[in-house]
Amino acid sequence: MTIKMAVPSKIKKEQDGLERSYYVIRFHDGKRDIIPCEYDKTSNTIKFKSNKFSTYVLSYVDTVRKSPAALGGGVAVVITPEPSLTSEPTAVPTTDVPASTTVPTKTPVATVTPVTTVTPVTPVAAVTPEATTVPEAVSTAAPAESPSGSPVSGPADTTGDKDNNSMDSKDSKPVKAGQKITISGLRYKVVSIDAKTVRFTGAKKNIKKVIIPASIKIKNKKYKVIAIAKGALKGQKKLKKLIIGANIRSIGKNAFKGCKNLKKITIKTKKLSSKNIGSNAFKGINNKAIVKVPKGNVKLYKKLIKAKSTSKSIKVKN
Repeated sequence: MTIKMAVPSKIKKEQDGLERSYYVIRFHDGKRDIIPCEYDKTSNTIKFKSNKFSTYVLSYVDTVRKSPAALGGGVAVVITPEPSLTSEPTAVPTTDVPASTTVPTKTPVATVTPVTTVTPVTPVAAVTPEATTVPEAVSTAAPAESPSGSPVSGPADTTGDKDNNSMDSKDSKPVKAGQKITISGLRYKVVSIDAKTVRFTGAKKNIKKVIIPASIKIKNKKYKVIAIAKGALKGQKKLKKLIIGANIRSIGKNAFKGCKNLKKITIKTKKLSSKNIGSNAFKGINNKAIVKVPKGNVKLYKKLIKAKSTSKSIKVKN
């Protein structure tokens, strides 16, 4: 995803005769990476790409632009140092939404890397650039999106969101049928390797919102979420909101039984029927629950949901 942010106004403007380069340092799980970024002078903003919730440090390097006269003739040369951070930030970043501001304890040290060699004048390597580096720490978190692509409000609502539906596998073992996987607090089980399908089997205890996505990524391969296991969310009394993805073909019995505070349900799939929804799947959900279903499925789904629950006051609408 692309992260865009304004350059803080307290950073001094680029001075005449200097060439400014912005870069972003990402701190994640004790590792440090330098991420290139693009600077837009018109809007005074930078943008860069990342796929992790991390701490990001915005820094820049001002380097001297040497004129032809200063070099004894020839072409103009810009000497660009390659920055390297010599110390860790004072705050330890986490994989959740990071702290508001993190400031490095030391300024980055620039090393001279000649970009252009000049002949027959004095070699560029002999020229010492008067580089000054003033790091400006800015903490930012990558925005999360829902399966539909719309932003969600914050970390409490990101369970199962689109950009979080990826398992970061560090081992080289192949994915196997029946393998259990947990992503962002949601549990899945691989149904088929050939068909690239998985089943949603549950979530962490006391969860308040569950988004069952249309698909997830396992080792950079897309797997469709085609089913909800029996008793998947049974007894989750704090669950208030549920979204069922567009590829769900079946819901097991007692899947949401006893979720007494479940008041908002969105069903995106059009593939459900009386044969593939288990008994008591919606039994014990809140009597004032509102279920939103795809256009054209209201009549059928209203009949199915009420048949699989104990309440007649549940509202089913588009």
